[in-house]
Amino acid sequence: MITDPEIFDIYRSILKHVDLVSGVAMSKILDSISSGLASELEVTMRDVDNADQQSYMAHKLPLELYAFLLHWFVSAAEKVKQPEGEDAPAAAKPKKGRGGKAGGKSKAAANRRKEIFTWIDQIPATLGLISKVLRLKTQRIWTTTAERDTFIKYATVSFFLLCCPDAFQSKLLDACRSQHL
Repeated sequence: MITDPEIFDIYRSILKHVDLVSGVAMSKILDSISSGLASELEVTMRDVDNADQQSYMAHKLPLELYAFLLHWFVSAAEKVKQPEGEDAPAAAKPKKGRGGKAGGKSKAAANRRKEIFTWIDQIPATLGLISKVLRLKTQRIWTTTAERDTFIKYATVSFFLLCCPDAFQSKLLDACRSQHL
């Protein structure tokens, strides 16, 4: 569970050292954060709809932790270690020659392709998840404006980082850092 300090620290450590993380691991981290947030969000929405304050207040911390991790992931995704010499996906695997093995480089190229982290296919699902987060009845869970604003900022900044051009992303990140997000 994300509220376990050891588990949360593992995520934080991985995201802190994202430049050393492989593309495959980054995809798994995103899947883990996204599925955890989606599950927590679903249960929270059900509890909020049932108007059981004690039940939905228990979701406050896990939602905050998942939102923080998703925000950090989106902010750090550009720093992911890319294999050397691989700017674009490798060419198709060469066919075997008669009685011989395929070129020695084809297996290495296939391994490099697996290592490349591109989350273009995952961005729509991540945006959909952020959209669900923004539809949450936050006023019931976060009773103070400051707490609610912080939670919403993590979601909206992540959304803008995914949607905005690189030049704007840099300015947005600087503005968020100055506000201690």
